[in-house]
Amino acid sequence: MNKIEVKSNSDKIYPQFKRLYEESFPLAEQRTEFQQKMAFESERYHLICHEENNVLAGFISYWDFDNFIYIEHFAVNKDLRGRGYGFKIMEEFKSATDKILVLEIDKITDAQSAARLRFYKKCGFFENPHKHSHPGYGYGLGECPMLILSTQRQITSKEYAKFYSDLKNLAMRH
Repeated sequence: MNKIEVKSNSDKIYPQFKRLYEESFPLAEQRTEFQQKMAFESERYHLICHEENNVLAGFISYWDFDNFIYIEHFAVNKDLRGRGYGFKIMEEFKSATDKILVLEIDKITDAQSAARLRFYKKCGFFENPHKHSHPGYGYGLGECPMLILSTQRQITSKEYAKFYSDLKNLAMRH
């Protein structure tokens, strides 16, 4: 699998990323095009696409903060799901850092959200007890209640407070 770091909205693979992004996340969990452009301007933001046989297999977008890495978005091409791509991408990503990875998922409301939680637990993530809502993106849809997952262990209340501060003041300002 080829890894491609996307650095702007004009990169060759960006249209494929954008299609997968839009079909994988509800509007309330998507950056506007302007917000995506602003994210690219931050040295903390990274978008890595994984390509297999000239097809976008999946991507991870993340923020590299001082004490942890926040995975903002992770998706696998729906035509390739169930073939181990997601697990392989996540395992490779986890092994490249010593930092705790933090991500958000939708609250468990149906079979699909339960399967998503099982997937992340299989990848070594822990469910955290912190009450959390993701600040809304630029579509005026408000906050999204979500679950917090982390690698290595559950994060403490103090670590959660730092995560939420970085989320609001760094990631969401771009």
